[in-house]
Amino acid sequence: MKVLIIESNEAKIDRSFKTTSIVHVRNSVIIANYLDADLISIETEIPRTMENTYDAIICMYASGYMMYKKYLKILTKNKNARIFWCVNEYALPDNILLRYFVKEHQIGYGMIANLERKSYKQSLLNLVIADYKLNDWIEDWHLVNLNALIFDIDHVRKVQPTLFGEGKNDCLYYSTYRPDRLKDLLDYNSGNYGISTSKKNRIKFEEANVVARYTDKLDWTKGHETLFQFKYSIYLEDTHTHSNFNHMANRFYECLMLDVLLFFDHRCNLVIERSGYFVDSFMIIKNGEELNEKMKMIDEDSSLYDRLLEVQRSNYSIIIEEKKQVLQTIKNILQSPKPEIERLEEDKTEKRNQARKKKVNIQESMF
Repeated sequence: MKVLIIESNEAKIDRSFKTTSIVHVRNSVIIANYLDADLISIETEIPRTMENTYDAIICMYASGYMMYKKYLKILTKNKNARIFWCVNEYALPDNILLRYFVKEHQIGYGMIANLERKSYKQSLLNLVIADYKLNDWIEDWHLVNLNALIFDIDHVRKVQPTLFGEGKNDCLYYSTYRPDRLKDLLDYNSGNYGISTSKKNRIKFEEANVVARYTDKLDWTKGHETLFQFKYSIYLEDTHTHSNFNHMANRFYECLMLDVLLFFDHRCNLVIERSGYFVDSFMIIKNGEELNEKMKMIDEDSSLYDRLLEVQRSNYSIIIEEKKQVLQTIKNILQSPKPEIERLEEDKTEKRNQARKKKVNIQESMF
């Protein structure tokens, strides 16, 4: 099976991970290595793909800045390939390359996603492309835990007794500014914690009255991750995700790999219950006051700290097996036949013809 992965970040990828910190880019590399697939991420790499015929093509994530017209030649040459969009966010606008592929060829594609179809932002799925909603062009939807792919047991860094309690901030939350998370985040204004984010996002946090210490963005170079310096972090999610399942966020796996105790906001119960991972009830909190209280209890009781770390570490074996299953599942998806392609195409062609006929009749009736 010949596979191509097209990244949307328009920058050359370092497949050693030394300078690659964007999660969906890391996922592209991991999937490409497993499948022995071609991987391109910048227009100068397009010519080396044009001589190939691909059985499957994965378009990763989405970017409005992508030079889609040049990449479109690849999809046009491989119209008979299984084509997929791969995403781990619920509110991404459609992939611009796939949008114009659909417009030009009226061919649908599959979705490999971190969440269910019903959990995706429905207004985005209702976008009309070539007489149809985006949701109609996504012909098969596969729920896969893409975030588990970043877990690497060979790069787990365990805290040593001599490092107990060290770090410039005891508790660190790291994120871009997400409006749908603001209401929950404000409950932690009384908490003793810091926020790692860009200068641009810091302004947004401050304008939204989020009270915290601020620090620069983290370094994710393997073996030198600055998150390792911190003892605690906080798992918050968008309010949309409280009732719409999405697999555990990347921070869960990052904190596990770097021995950072992860507190969960109590509204994240859906993902905790469905994930199948071990989360100690002590690590579930409601606000900044409870965060401070529990951090103090752990700081004063090394045995409690050790026990909670061991509970968190007990997920290693589960995730290692899950990661294997995820990669095999993606391979199986790419090899699967396109679902009911003839019937779907006939139905869509007929509906498009009816829509055009109706439009002509309306125009004629105006004269």
